[in-house]
Amino acid sequence: ALIATEFRQTHAAVARGEAWTWRTTPDGRLAEIIVLDQFSRQLFRGRAEAFANDAMALTLAQEAVAGGH
Repeated sequence: ALIATEFRQTHAAVARGEAWTWRTTPDGRLAEIIVLDQFSRQLFRGRAEAFANDAMALTLAQEAVAGGH
């Protein structure tokens, strides 16, 4: 419930790609991955939307690993 209350708008913005500036640091990229992956699971538990951002989260994670982060 706390994630829904505090971070629903953040999640929506990140899912729309509006947090691209977060990717300029390893911590920011990790934050974006967590929002897209884990917050989605909590906000949309039991629904297909819980997995809608998996492809972007995976891509960001793969780029982080490839970049040595």
